[in-house]
Amino acid sequence: MQHSSLGFGTYRVTFKNPNHQKALLHAINSGISLIDTSSNYMGGEAEILIGNLISEKSIDPDQVTIVTKGGYIQGELLSQHLQGSLDIKEVVPYSRNCYHSIHPEFLLHQISASKKRLQLQSIDIYLLHNPEYYLMTYLNKPGILQEEIRQEMQKRIQSAFIALEQSVQNGDIKSYGISSNSFAK
Repeated sequence: MQHSSLGFGTYRVTFKNPNHQKALLHAINSGISLIDTSSNYMGGEAEILIGNLISEKSIDPDQVTIVTKGGYIQGELLSQHLQGSLDIKEVVPYSRNCYHSIHPEFLLHQISASKKRLQLQSIDIYLLHNPEYYLMTYLNKPGILQEEIRQEMQKRIQSAFIALEQSVQNGDIKSYGISSNSFAK
């Protein structure tokens, strides 16, 4: 599908704000056909907004490209993980309120949750959200070799891509890649 050269980002968007719904619908009606979101944007509320508009038939999922991302462990997910009710492997404690993982099991959990919130059978584009957090967290730790850290990050990305490729084969997503703020390190 050909999509517009401009997109609508949902970083601080929630289904709880009617102005956000109006803004998204205005963008779609003005020719925007790319919607960018993430599982962690407003704790999943941005995806819920998009899913609600799809369910109401205000957005035709065949006429837009929906990009979502996974990897962040924040809010309720972080609470569940810290309390032990959600086991997440290869967790990177990036900051006090932000953990991260691109472990295949966690990504598959995130894809399932995103599909449910978006009310889609298949996500157009699924991105690893800032996988460099592993590198940034451990790169300057004493006693750890930089090359070992880079190799481990590459191994984690490769494992994630294998799982995402299987998700393509299963029809859960159509394509995948990486979304990064600082991957150049």
